[in-house]
Amino acid sequence: TVVVVALLLVGVPSNIRRFSQYDDRFTSIRVLREGILRAPRLARAGQLPRSLRLTAFGAPDLTLGWLIDGVASGRVPKPAPAPAVRSAIADATETLGLALAPGARITNQTCVSFAVPSTHLVRKADILAVEGAPLDVRYVATDGSRSLPRRLRAGNYVALAGPLQLVLAPIGARPAAGQICR
Repeated sequence: TVVVVALLLVGVPSNIRRFSQYDDRFTSIRVLREGILRAPRLARAGQLPRSLRLTAFGAPDLTLGWLIDGVASGRVPKPAPAPAVRSAIADATETLGLALAPGARITNQTCVSFAVPSTHLVRKADILAVEGAPLDVRYVATDGSRSLPRRLRAGNYVALAGPLQLVLAPIGARPAAGQICR
């Protein structure tokens, strides 16, 4: 019986570790779910296109307009409560993710060049053209909370809402620059 008990005890830590790894698989699903439930409640949600698809949350067929209507009718549940600081950062990060999307540059726009680091007030429909090295961008919400940084590679990004206060910073020692076009 001592041998049997010893064998059982040897297997317990391995099973506990496997169980905790199994639980970690669902953490990302919970995070995506909370992001989806927060999206229609963001301060800038009403400025974003209703047709905006939430592909970043693994829901390419889900539109922001459908969620906004669902919140208004009470069909979409509230997200889980979170501490105020984490909630403000998460809201700012999610706003940045939804409000700044890859876009095309229009040739007859007036553009103003920028170098980083710098802060800019970007209006709805403005194009942020990143040239050369990638840069990090943070959104500063009206309450002063800042998003986590989002890396932008060379290309054009359209502001789907605005005005957005964006803080642009280089990544490492590589110089980055670009233009804001209206």
